[in-house]
Amino acid sequence: MIFLATLPVLDGIPSEQLGDDPSADEQEAGAGEYHFDRHCHSVSVIRKSVGFLSIIDGQVSVVRYLASYHGSMSDHDQGASVTPPPQHIPADRVMAELAEFGRNRIDGLSTVKILILGIMGGAFITAGALFSVILASGFESYGARVLVEGLGFSTGFFFVVLAEAVLFTEANVAMPAALFHGVSPAGRVFRFWGLALAGNLIGAIITGWTIQFAQLYSSDFDVLLAEIVAFKMSYREIGGVEGWVRLIISGMLANWLVGMAAFFATMGRTIIGKYIPVLLAVSLFVAAGFQHSPANMGYFSLSIASGGGPGWGQALVWNLIPAGIGNVLGGTLLVALPFWFIYGRNNEAGDGS
Repeated sequence: MIFLATLPVLDGIPSEQLGDDPSADEQEAGAGEYHFDRHCHSVSVIRKSVGFLSIIDGQVSVVRYLASYHGSMSDHDQGASVTPPPQHIPADRVMAELAEFGRNRIDGLSTVKILILGIMGGAFITAGALFSVILASGFESYGARVLVEGLGFSTGFFFVVLAEAVLFTEANVAMPAALFHGVSPAGRVFRFWGLALAGNLIGAIITGWTIQFAQLYSSDFDVLLAEIVAFKMSYREIGGVEGWVRLIISGMLANWLVGMAAFFATMGRTIIGKYIPVLLAVSLFVAAGFQHSPANMGYFSLSIASGGGPGWGQALVWNLIPAGIGNVLGGTLLVALPFWFIYGRNNEAGDGS
């Protein structure tokens, strides 16, 4: 803009002011040559003018910057510094947030909506199970294999968190929190639990059958999936009360970590702040082999739909039911109860403190 504004000004300046005083010989040489020389000289002056004005403009910018910097430093000296907002909710507020979340779900969702969200949750978890097997297929190192299994499965859990779908094991923290804070009656809490479990199973069966009908995977995929399912059914070989007790305890450990994943996801204020702890907690429980009822629904559905697996009757008796009992106990006794005892009684849901 400085260059364009300079052109008409310089064009109107007499040649004597520009330092252009043609001699008599030049005048006799003809008007064309004279005007050509004058044009060349004008261009030279324009270039010098633009450079000079650019320097001035740069100096003005520097002055403005120094003035703004001085002003900001003055504000800082006067105690007007801006503190960035916290990136997470304090731990002593999380249980109240979970209780409020549980109450909103219990009071705001009809039976049909809970069931549909449960089906979505089962579908997401089955997709996570699929991703974990795809990523881990072909790994010979056990540690590397279970690490990528956890990474893949955490995808499904995080889909549940972002979509606010219903997952039985996540509800094992939010529902007890609502109970302990006294914001929801027990009957409606147990109703929510039952619908969540039924929806997760329906979603897993539909998604597993659809995937296996539509897709063909490598032999490595089939081998690893069979190994995972065989491990989950290994408690049947123990049998009796001992097999069930071990499954229940393993389920408690699984929902201890999944409950902490829900706790940390509630604590985070950003997507990344939610995902990192979810990734760590979920990867840990998958790598450890703890029994997580909805996750096992996903693996069983993929296996049974392909013609393998133990069948749904055996899967329910020797994994899903006892693991589900353990999941409820783990989420309630290892996450919701201790945090409510430490923080919740002095920080009730909806009190605004």
